[in-house]
Amino acid sequence: RTHGVVICQLPAGYRPAGTVIYNQRSDSSVGNSQIEIHGTGEIIFASTSNSASWVSFGGMQFPAEN
Repeated sequence: RTHGVVICQLPAGYRPAGTVIYNQRSDSSVGNSQIEIHGTGEIIFASTSNSASWVSFGGMQFPAEN
């Protein structure tokens, strides 16, 4: 997958107040990939040193706008 790609967007009311960053399990050779969730609702596959074909969203929590 490509670094810095928006993979989906949360609707208004379900977004964090600011950016939250998670290091999540993936199948990259380093074992983890970074996911950013922005206050705009964009969820971005932000970084991994190698390609990853999947990344876990397990355990990601944040207070929503409302």
